[in-house]
Amino acid sequence: MPRAFGRKPIAKTGIIITPTWELRKNKFLQSVRDIGDRWFVLLTFSLLFFHGVIWFSNAWEEGRVGKFGRRQSRSLVGLWRETNPFRPMIMIGSDQGYVAATKAAMQNLKTALVNFNSDIGRYPRIGVNSIPLAYAKADLKLLGTRPDNILVSSLAGVSNSIGMDYGIFLKLWKGPYMDADPNDFMTDSWESKIKYEYHDGRLWLHSAGPDGEFQPIDQVAIDNYEGDDICMSVGKVKIDSKKAGAKS
Repeated sequence: MPRAFGRKPIAKTGIIITPTWELRKNKFLQSVRDIGDRWFVLLTFSLLFFHGVIWFSNAWEEGRVGKFGRRQSRSLVGLWRETNPFRPMIMIGSDQGYVAATKAAMQNLKTALVNFNSDIGRYPRIGVNSIPLAYAKADLKLLGTRPDNILVSSLAGVSNSIGMDYGIFLKLWKGPYMDADPNDFMTDSWESKIKYEYHDGRLWLHSAGPDGEFQPIDQVAIDNYEGDDICMSVGKVKIDSKKAGAKS
């Protein structure tokens, strides 16, 4: 009987016995394939999972999921950003989405403030004198993230000197002007409060942007601003201290 290379036949049975080195090679190759399959499955699952997290976070920004889901997805996305080698590319895409969502939220807030001004005859402010201070106080006391925000509750005028008779205010107030929780519509996509500020005869909505640090409004509200803060003009204002209820 001719002898096959690398194989040792058994004369009586004709069974070919695979040598030990070939068995080890096959076992090694099978182990490599198994490891590759496991890593492929793990990588695929990871990509799908984090893609879903980012989608979920963006969906919240568009109003398609609730606040709890937003915060959970944000924390996961933040953790992934810190540990992922592709972080710069991910940051670019997700921050662009956050910027767009913040601008949309600010536009909704601007519409509510314009409607408030149309009904009340003035934008939210405390007192009638010291223009910047009157609106700075309103940002803290009337347009906060609590349920007594003046855009959703007329009770904000009870404990604050809004510069007009409260009875008249109640008759003019046609709210709520926002159909959402103040903790949602007064915060940007990075969970920082959207400021309500006066500058150069106009009211502005001001977001600190991705870094969470506010730049002075006079440096942001210019055409050639290159930082990451986001601002939006609400409208012109004019305070007449002699007529507390005069239109602003």
